[in-house]
Amino acid sequence: KGLNEKKRARLISFIPQICSLQGGRTALDVVLMGFNSQLGLLESPSSVHKRAALAAMERLNCAEFAEKDFGALSQGQRQIVILARCIVQDSPVMLMDFLNRHMVLSKIRELIKEENKAGLITLHDPNFAMAYCDRRLLLKDGRLVGELDMRRAKADEVKKKLSLIYGDIELLQSGDSFLMGKAL
Repeated sequence: KGLNEKKRARLISFIPQICSLQGGRTALDVVLMGFNSQLGLLESPSSVHKRAALAAMERLNCAEFAEKDFGALSQGQRQIVILARCIVQDSPVMLMDFLNRHMVLSKIRELIKEENKAGLITLHDPNFAMAYCDRRLLLKDGRLVGELDMRRAKADEVKKKLSLIYGDIELLQSGDSFLMGKAL
């Protein structure tokens, strides 16, 4: 709370569910904003920054959007561009909130593993959380009611802890993966 915006941006990047940035700038310009915390007053991104931004977009298969107006992109495309901005921002922690979950979560999971970063995400769908998150903190009414390490969790533990939040549930297991449904 006591950090200025530049210092906070060096530590935490954020991918909102709906981006408030409007059109009038290219997707590449939005990715280049990730360098703002590294630039001095009145300094603009360099050609080195531009190459890094294009490389991040290429990595996420969104380089084709580089010269497109950011406002003309779909929300899912915008989120991928914002993810590229987070890559160049190079902060150790990313906060996320998503619409196009499968595509974005799989890319985030790859990124976190490749770059040895931590990701903190709020998900209201337990099945997405079990599929993409290694560790889950379970909240009910704003209070921590349980924790699950999905890499080591056994079916009975998962069912018991999810029941604290969702009541009577059914849990299906396939290998190391779980899928929750409401009990009939």
